[in-house]
Amino acid sequence: MRKILSILFLLLIVITLVSCSDQNKSVTIDSVDILAQIDTVGTIHVKELYNYTISGSNQGTTRLMKSNIENFQAYKAPHLAENADLETEGLEPLKVEKENNRYQVTFPTEDENKQVFYSYQISDVVTKYNDMADLSYSFFELNQLELHDVAINLQTPSKQISKDTFLFFHSRQQPEIQTADGSIQYQYNSISDSESYPFRLIFPAAELADRPVDQAKDIKDSVLVSEGSLQWRYQNIDENFNDSIGLIAVLMILVLLIGSALFFFHPNRKRLPFDNKALLSLLERSNPLFVRYLNNEAKLSEEDIIAVFFSLNQRNLISISEVPSEVNAGTTFRFTWKRSQVKLRESDQYIKEWLFTRKDELGPYFLLESMAAPDQKIQSRTEKNNYSKVFKQCFERWRELIEEQPSFQNVKNTYIPYHLFSFSLVLLTISLLSYFVFSDVWSRETQYVVTIIFTIFGSVVVYFKCHKILMILLFVESFILSLFLSMTAATGIFLIFIVLAGTVTVLIPSSRWKHGSNELRRAIKLAKKLIKKNQYPLGVTPKVIERQMQYAIILRQENKFVQQCNAIPATLLASGNYPLLNNPKFTVAAFDPSILLTAPQIEIDRDEKGESVREA
Repeated sequence: MRKILSILFLLLIVITLVSCSDQNKSVTIDSVDILAQIDTVGTIHVKELYNYTISGSNQGTTRLMKSNIENFQAYKAPHLAENADLETEGLEPLKVEKENNRYQVTFPTEDENKQVFYSYQISDVVTKYNDMADLSYSFFELNQLELHDVAINLQTPSKQISKDTFLFFHSRQQPEIQTADGSIQYQYNSISDSESYPFRLIFPAAELADRPVDQAKDIKDSVLVSEGSLQWRYQNIDENFNDSIGLIAVLMILVLLIGSALFFFHPNRKRLPFDNKALLSLLERSNPLFVRYLNNEAKLSEEDIIAVFFSLNQRNLISISEVPSEVNAGTTFRFTWKRSQVKLRESDQYIKEWLFTRKDELGPYFLLESMAAPDQKIQSRTEKNNYSKVFKQCFERWRELIEEQPSFQNVKNTYIPYHLFSFSLVLLTISLLSYFVFSDVWSRETQYVVTIIFTIFGSVVVYFKCHKILMILLFVESFILSLFLSMTAATGIFLIFIVLAGTVTVLIPSSRWKHGSNELRRAIKLAKKLIKKNQYPLGVTPKVIERQMQYAIILRQENKFVQQCNAIPATLLASGNYPLLNNPKFTVAAFDPSILLTAPQIEIDRDEKGESVREA
């Protein structure tokens, strides 16, 4: 019962708020008449007659005006006034409160229908040239309400419309122009609060008799040419844009079909007849470092040092043991290099010289905790930063040695169909975008600049072989720019085309994995899936399980794997040395790369080139 009452109470509050909102937003503008007279100095004297319908408790309205507005006044209009050609003398002024560019006008009575007369001046918007005066303006740029039945009258200083007076509308809605009583008249049925309808008026410069020339040049011919082209685009924008609908629709179908074919028939998706048991066996026979390399999309990062230890261990070059910690009361893992006559690979020799710098009767060794625990000799922050710098330098050199090995080279190659397809998408996107830009009503300078920038960007994308990140940036920038185009059916379809092209580009792999690498990647994916579900088949001996633990750690699935390891009987571990299984949770925490590599402080002295300068 309480819940029902609470819901009813909330509904009552919502209904009350909505009704209050409707009351406060109960001002409609039924008609607007504007008379704008330009004087010989270039100041525009504006008179406006607004017819409001008020319902509810509203007793005022707010006008947002531009910063170049002066002497804004509001009056109660004469009864049944027909137009804005009124004088302020004898009119009842209304209360106007100004805050920055916001004017709050208070109505005097509670009549439902009100007529309000506004007067103000606009300065610094007319530019005088040698031959012509140029005015670009909009009366509706800061509307807060929809306006209906709007009529505008423009008068030049001479109050005569000469053959050298021209009015251009910079909007897709082109009203008819009439001239009467020395003024230019036009009107709109309605103007929404999101529309501005700017115009450009040019008239003979001689009419600004009391204003000096602002810019000493002739503009008439250039203005007529540029405005003629612009007006043609305004009048034909829907037709020009929508002519491309059929082409874009066909391209979208082709992109979808070709993209789907490239995705579903990609060589990486080929499945040879391997069962799950064979795939897991393939994984557990593979070099842990190579497994980590493939899992990281054929890249090596600093945390892959952990996989190196497991690789050396499985190749019987080092042993792993749990020993007392040197920095706390717990334990840590020790990696001891075994005595062997086997010739080491250059990368293994480098690891040995880089990390295994301490030595005792068992041989060269390295403590896992030394990757995270600061050396006692290191005191200052500068010394710590230097050690971190040396670690990175040594790692980079080791990575170069690893990537020079044949097994780490050419694990994948370029998928040519993807790059051809991506190149086509870049070309199509830039071409369609350029078409829309040049068909729109932007200035020629803007059109050329935008087209050149995107052409250069597209060339960069192609130069870098259609790298996915660059491709995504290109589609994102194209989508954002398209939002500023004139909105038509074609624009909407083009936006869908960009989204489709970007999605297909992301989904299609840009590289083709070689046969062996591709199957191992399948095995990695399967192992991670089974570990997450606690369904990975554990080995029957501790040695095999410890090996599986190593793969779980390098695949970052160690926490899930530990849940299965907890079921290992203690008697099974008593028959040998299995340090990773003694305390699986401790093992997981000890090999956490986020802790080990936060501030690596390897106990080693090396010069700036990463060469060893101290023997163990």
